[in-house]
Order: sequence, then structure tokens, then C-alpha cells
Amino acid sequence: MAQRHSFRRGFTLIELLVVIAIIAILVALLLPAVQQAREAARRTQCKNNLKQLGLALHNYHDVYNQFPPGQVFSGDPTLANQTADRQTFSLNHTGFTMLLPYIDQGPLYNLWDPNIASGPALRSGSAPILGDPTLNHQVTQQRMPAFLCPSDSNQGPAPNVATGEYASTQGALTSYVFNSGYSGEEYRTYSVYRSSTVVMPTGKTVRRIGAFGNNGSARMADFTDGTSNSIAMGEVILDKSSTSYLPLWGQGRHVGTFGRVIPDPNPGHVNNCRYRINAHYDCDAANVGKPYAWTYSSSHVGGGQFLLADGSIRFLSENIDWPTFVYLNFIKDGEVIGEF
Repeated sequence: MAQRHSFRRGFTLIELLVVIAIIAILVALLLPAVQQAREAARRTQCKNNLKQLGLALHNYHDVYNQFPPGQVFSGDPTLANQTADRQTFSLNHTGFTMLLPYIDQGPLYNLWDPNIASGPALRSGSAPILGDPTLNHQVTQQRMPAFLCPSDSNQGPAPNVATGEYASTQGALTSYVFNSGYSGEEYRTYSVYRSSTVVMPTGKTVRRIGAFGNNGSARMADFTDGTSNSIAMGEVILDKSSTSYLPLWGQGRHVGTFGRVIPDPNPGHVNNCRYRINAHYDCDAANVGKPYAWTYSSSHVGGGQFLLADGSIRFLSENIDWPTFVYLNFIKDGEVIGEF
């Protein structure tokens, strides 16, 4: 009887290579789609964070008839430069802390002592701080997911900066900043700054006040341009070149919780920069290539998300018409704003 042999045929080398190539092509096609889906989810979460901050701001306004100040007694001026509109001591509080009860963080807020500074003095010779800020660290060093954009790779905490002009203590970061309007005005008390003006590139003089400032902020009645045409908050990336410039939600030192604009070519900055959205570099001519502090910027591609004063969220392109973007940062400039 003849014996029958059975053979199992396997993949040839060529067939195996073809299968591997097909899998590689499928992965190459699917991976960008997966990444885009993940980024879309992160962008949605970021939008929700801003939406919740908007609700908190409006609830705060319902109670106090104005928004919380962006910062409180931020330690900026040296004692030799004190003026009537600048403080003689530092508390370095922020509006974020005052919003804690309105984002379901009442217990954390109750741990905060408003009579003790939230952060250290800005620099040697600055206005002295009140009390020991380390006593508020249990609050100010708390990582807050509601204050962080999921797309930001650096979510802290911020490192200690032990020495130098901008020495600081470790704190928790924020991806969102308050609109303070024009660069250079954040240190001045809001009541004085609110009447200041600036000449636009068109030659027109306009009010340059933002929605938030030091020791004060806007009321709804102040938004004469309309709350739907005024920025309340915007995004900021957390990859700044200087660790002491990182935005800290619980420490209002310097101007770390503010976003700002420059509407005219400033002699100290590259003229075509003007703090555009997602600029990601220092506008100072000597430091081109470095990220700059306090500018609006985002980890999202093509622009950033902004909370308007009416509580709505808008994604603004990094290529937005520049005067339009500036006018959105000023709450009572009287300019007509078209589509944006």
C-alpha cells in the first residue's frame, strides 16, 4: 500500500514581506487618524476647562458685581520706584485662587489664608511680602487639572528658582491666563491703568484696558465693546525659556498670570512679532528663538482657544488679522470688529 504524505505549505519569504509591507502601510494610514482623534479629544477637554472657568467668572461676578482681580498686590516695583498707584507691600495672590469655590474646590479655598502672601518677593529691593508664603503652599502648589490643557507636555510642577532677579518657589502651573490688555500695564493698579491710551498703527488713539489687572478688574458694564467682542482668558504654553517666567495659578508674582499684546512696533521688540498667538519666541531682538513669557500661545496646531467675556469659547487662528486681535484684548476701545 502506497504511503501518502501531506505537506503544510507556509509563507514564502516574498509573501511574508508583502504582508509586513501591507501592515506597515495600514499603520502609516491609521496612526495620523488616531493621533488626530486624540488631539481632538484633548482640544475638547481644553475647551471644557475654559468653559468652566467662564462659568466660575460669571458666578463670581454675580456675587461681587465684578470679576476677580488678575493679581493682588503683585510685588513688582523696587522701593525706590514706588508711586501712588503702586503697592508698598506684596501679597502675590491671583484670581484663580478666588475662583476655587466656584469650581467645586471650596475645601481647598478654605485652606488659603488671604492675609499671608501666596508667593515670594519678585526681586531684591521689591516691596516686602506679608507673612510667610510657605504657609499657603498647601494651596498654591496643588496641581489643578482644571487649569491645565491636556495638550501641554510640561504640566509641572514648576521648579524652584533659588537665586537671581526673579527668584521663585515651586508652584503649580496653569495653561490659562487673564487678559490684561496692553504690555507694560499689568503692574499698575487697575483703577489707574483703566484710563490709559495707546496709539494704534493706524494712528488712532484707543483705550488699552483689558478685562483684568492688578488689584482690580472689569465689571460687565465696563465692556462697552460688547462681551462677545472681548477676550477674558486665553491659553499659554508651558515651555517657556525661563523657569521663573512660568505661569503659576496660585502665585501672582510679576505678570505670570496675564496674557497681553503690543499693538504698535515697540523699540525693544522685533517689529513684526508683536506677541502673536503661538509666537513661541522672545520678541526681544537679542533673544529671537526663545519662547517669551506672558504671550498667548497654545499647544494646539494653528492657533489657540480663548474665553470671551460672554462665556463663549473661540478658537482663534494664529494668522488672525493683527489689529482685530489687539481690539479683542481691549474692552472699551470703541473699534468695530468684523468676523474673527
